[in-house]
Amino acid sequence: MRRIVLLVLLTALAASCGPSAREKALSVTLASLNGAREGFVSYDALAQERIVDQAQTFDEGQTALTKHRAKREPVVAAFTVAYATLALAAIEPKSDHLPEALVAAKAVYDAVKEFRAACEAVVPPAEPPTTPAAPAAPAPDGGTP
Repeated sequence: MRRIVLLVLLTALAASCGPSAREKALSVTLASLNGAREGFVSYDALAQERIVDQAQTFDEGQTALTKHRAKREPVVAAFTVAYATLALAAIEPKSDHLPEALVAAKAVYDAVKEFRAACEAVVPPAEPPTTPAAPAAPAPDGGTP
């Protein structure tokens, strides 16, 4: 999430400097959206796996997945709007669509943040795996450490 905010801020900074600021802003915004999309897809896949793993019956799992997928629709819609707005800003260089693209990119961040909070309220994030302690090395004299 922090990465998305940082990239959106870098986009705004790139838009305000240099002779090719517009092209830089478009490029950084596209990279930001692509990174956010990849992160969202990965997170969503893990969330769906957890839902399936925690379901006691097929019907329970199917119902939980249907609810989960309904929660993600605003995120998918936000990505669609952001990519379309960015494309419009790239196609019409004389227009003022770049600020709209930046606002749409920020809307993606907000939608992903809300989606993640809603998911974690229903299915808490998985605990990180614990690694067993390494066996102790034998003492130099051959005894136990």
